[in-house]
Amino acid sequence: MRRRRDSPEFIRSTKILGTSYHPGAEERALAARLLGSQRAPEREALGQRLLNAICQRMRIPPVRLRVIETPQPHTLRRGKLAAKLYGVYHFEEQLIQIAHFTAIREKVVAAKTFLDTLLHEFMHHLDRKHFRLPGTPHSPGFYSRIEDLKAKLYGPGRLVGSSPEEERWAPPPGDLPAALEKAREAAQQVPAAAPPDPAPGPPRRPRWTLPGEGSLFPDTPPASLPSPPGKSGPPRRRPPGAAPAPRPAKETRSQPAGQLPLAFGEEAGPPAKKDRGGERSPSASRGV
Repeated sequence: MRRRRDSPEFIRSTKILGTSYHPGAEERALAARLLGSQRAPEREALGQRLLNAICQRMRIPPVRLRVIETPQPHTLRRGKLAAKLYGVYHFEEQLIQIAHFTAIREKVVAAKTFLDTLLHEFMHHLDRKHFRLPGTPHSPGFYSRIEDLKAKLYGPGRLVGSSPEEERWAPPPGDLPAALEKAREAAQQVPAAAPPDPAPGPPRRPRWTLPGEGSLFPDTPPASLPSPPGKSGPPRRRPPGAAPAPRPAKETRSQPAGQLPLAFGEEAGPPAKKDRGGERSPSASRGV
């Protein structure tokens, strides 16, 4: 069985690389307006006028255009987009249909994508009515003819397939890479300067929160903790046999508004149990 690529129609379509179409100022203006259009009725009206003008110049029967305000038909596979349909050309009805919204996000199809789809479907119509290719296969020549049509419609000074949004990003000047390389070499030749003395930073925050800041921590070190040794000498030791000094009563402090306390040990509940591995269980520390 002969493959489609080996068929005479596919081979003939591959050899046709361009068209004899030469657009006028009206067609170029319509294409430029389509690149800036965002509404479905406007796209349909401008696209229909463009198709009528091209068909008239090529002396082929006209083709109708319908812009359907619906998402692109698509297929999902395992929750992901597997295929979607931009547009379709009906042979018998000589009708082009293009979806106005994208498949998944359901946003307006980009103007450049819309015009590309329009010219793609129109090329099927041109193949059948002008080049006498009833199967109008997707051959390399088919896509070459589309690029030829786009280049003629966009006119000189605009890259094929570019849109006004893309033209806002102007290419960098030709001497920019050379200027950057020269600046890099100059920076390497300058000796590195000694780092300046560090500026005095903000004062260190005390270990305990200052009074009046509404913190859950005490304003002074807890009495249960030993005082840090002073610079005058070592800390005093308790004489042998002397009773330990009684601990001061624990103060009850109210919880400031807007703060969540995190209690440990007895304040959080019963003593924590140990698992078989000797580690503390998660219940040993929890927020209250």
